[in-house]
Amino acid sequence: MNSLADTFYQVCHDKFHFLVTEVACRSVVKKERSGVCRVIYRNGTTAVEIGFEWREQYIYVELYRLVDGKMKENPIMIREDSDLTVFNLDDLLAIRAPKLECRSNSPGRPLSNTDIEQILTDRALALHKYGRDVLQGDFRVFRQLERVVKSRMSASQLSQRTAVHTAKGTLASRVSGRGAERENLRLLLLAYGLEHAYRVASVDEISRAVPHARRDEVREALERLASEGLVTRFSGRYCFNKPIPAEIRYNIDRLGPPRRTIRKRAN
Repeated sequence: MNSLADTFYQVCHDKFHFLVTEVACRSVVKKERSGVCRVIYRNGTTAVEIGFEWREQYIYVELYRLVDGKMKENPIMIREDSDLTVFNLDDLLAIRAPKLECRSNSPGRPLSNTDIEQILTDRALALHKYGRDVLQGDFRVFRQLERVVKSRMSASQLSQRTAVHTAKGTLASRVSGRGAERENLRLLLLAYGLEHAYRVASVDEISRAVPHARRDEVREALERLASEGLVTRFSGRYCFNKPIPAEIRYNIDRLGPPRRTIRKRAN
């Protein structure tokens, strides 16, 4: 991990240095914490966070509109009247350069030092070309990005009927042994989601909250939930922003222990 982290920090310094020389940012390096290495660039109006989730082997770039000079996370519960202050660079590029081919990486696929350099180089070039207005304090495009994010929340409602149908089939075929263990873990994770609605969390964080399950089992279950339309996967993390059908809520309550056995998130 040290070699990859060292490459990440060095490439960030080299490729994103234009933020210092051209838009008066200062850089803050935050060493690995909770499985994430971070470099933050900030000027008087804007912050850029570049993160490397080393366990998930995933790199992301986020753009912040500072509020009273501070980085402010988006609210956990996003509503129509929510004021969003941070967006992923990929969303900005999807609007401004939909045909742009940036090297991407899939969560969990091992990265090499070369991969890290290529991914960061592509995103630094894209940010320099397509995000200059944001970097200089012009956040008009954030209104458009906010509509994109909120429309996703609305679109998630469309998956409810499909999810209900899937849940009926799954619960009707519940069996003992491995099948029962998987279904119980599924319900545990959905119970966690009810307690942490609209919050983005890494596999490591979720694994710490769910007892008696290995990290690989948690990740596999999250991937299945994503394929069912019950969880959103992005930036190597998971967000419980999907509606939970009544049938599934009923079975979560029937399970009894899940909500009581889920440990509180470690600070």
